[in-house]
Amino acid sequence: MSKISIRFYKDHKVRAVWDEANNQWWFSVLDIVGAINQQDDHEKNRNYWKYLKAKLRKEDNELVSATTQLKLTAADGKKYKTDVISQIDVEKLAKVIPNNQATAFLDWFTYSDNTIDGRSKKKAYTFIESNLVADKAWEHYHINYNVVQNNSIICKHLQTSEKQANLKI
Repeated sequence: MSKISIRFYKDHKVRAVWDEANNQWWFSVLDIVGAINQQDDHEKNRNYWKYLKAKLRKEDNELVSATTQLKLTAADGKKYKTDVISQIDVEKLAKVIPNNQATAFLDWFTYSDNTIDGRSKKKAYTFIESNLVADKAWEHYHINYNVVQNNSIICKHLQTSEKQANLKI
């Protein structure tokens, strides 16, 4: 475990650790619970997760078995073992928490500028705003504009022909 990431959702931190062996991020369950419930109290988040974990265990939900424990740095600067889950399991966790904020959290988690997709989108917009892409886009627009003009002319010609045909009848 070498990389550590801290992301913020509405001023609530969500800690993550990169696992080289499995090539994936592991996210702190307590941080996710706190972010979704907008709760800063560590004890309340821990109790909520304890209750939810027991409920999911009774339902034989696979999310509980997907959790593992890793040492993460706490607010006091010490490292403690805490439950962590993978990115796919974060989505599952957000779906089982009965809270309106879970959907907003999930949207942020999967589509924010901090995700790979978000960073790629940001780079794409930067690239589009460059002159190289702007010149190509203008050429495309100009060609399409001419086609639209020609279609309009054809449509006007057809409308004129119909009017002439109606007058002859």
